[in-house]
Amino acid sequence: MHKMTLTQSDFSEGLVSTYENIARKDGYPVTDNTTYDCRKLDVADNIQEAWIGFYQNRTKSEHPHLSEYEIKQNIMALLLNCGAKVSPLLSDNEVLIHPGFASEAA
Repeated sequence: MHKMTLTQSDFSEGLVSTYENIARKDGYPVTDNTTYDCRKLDVADNIQEAWIGFYQNRTKSEHPHLSEYEIKQNIMALLLNCGAKVSPLLSDNEVLIHPGFASEAA
């Protein structure tokens, strides 16, 4: 397990982009078959807040008919299923990577 500090551009484009950036910065050779285990990553609160903002803006733009409640509900479901857990022990922009975060699908 080890900590890494990200730049804001590393996590400003949602989950997949963030996970790819983390793996690359960690020296993992990302391919089309790379998968990520969100259970093996902890993030600072500001990273999750950036993800929420990214998905709110994107969803409002792509689906203007959705209510704020529906948008928030969809984002929370996404983060619950695919988002890394927030750790209060991490400072802004920090992540804690556990072994097995990135791997190759068969």
